[in-house]
Amino acid sequence: MMSHPKSGGKAPPLAGYPTHPVGLFCILFGWGGGLAASSGWPRFGRNGARHAMKSKAKLQRVDYTFRRDQVLSADIGEFLRIYDPTRLSPFHLRCLFGRLRLAIEDVMECEDAATIPEARKLILTLHAAWPWAGFFLNLDRPLGSSTTLGALPILAYAMCLVDMRLVACDRTRQCALHLDGGRVRKFRDQCFEAIDTLGERAEIPPEVLAGRKDAVAQQLDRILQIP
Repeated sequence: MMSHPKSGGKAPPLAGYPTHPVGLFCILFGWGGGLAASSGWPRFGRNGARHAMKSKAKLQRVDYTFRRDQVLSADIGEFLRIYDPTRLSPFHLRCLFGRLRLAIEDVMECEDAATIPEARKLILTLHAAWPWAGFFLNLDRPLGSSTTLGALPILAYAMCLVDMRLVACDRTRQCALHLDGGRVRKFRDQCFEAIDTLGERAEIPPEVLAGRKDAVAQQLDRILQIP
């Protein structure tokens, strides 16, 4: 390693090199791929990737797990300190676009968050203060059980926001789930607004934002198409 007389034998940090953990994630995993060349988004060479590798522990912030104590008290303070868009630069917003996976401790492999009162309260509290799930949430990684509703994370998130009733029919001996479709549609509109608002700030190409809206709508429409 190159020595430096004023840094205890270590080379000084590269000028302008991002030190925020989200920025390091973006460098390491190359978010944007071919889009970077056409849109002017930052690209980094081998040295940047090697430097990011050394900070692998910080990259875990792209996966955020609410601890049991946070769930029980609906405490979202720590989360907001990390993911409040007003605290993030356009560069960091681009890195987090569609990348953030939310998890709830003890509600991962076998249950849906929407069926657990404490988890529903947490998501309700989160959405009231942070209506940006449509922009940030990873649509490919489950929120809760990967074999049921959680496999569609934006839908699993939305189901925590709506009132649901299980109605049994004596004649057919079947049960039906009644929910507020209007509330789901309102959430969909909020997702679209978040994508437009933060996407413009992050200077993400319009065609990418349109694709994101389509992906969000496809998951939410699964429930809206049920009579």
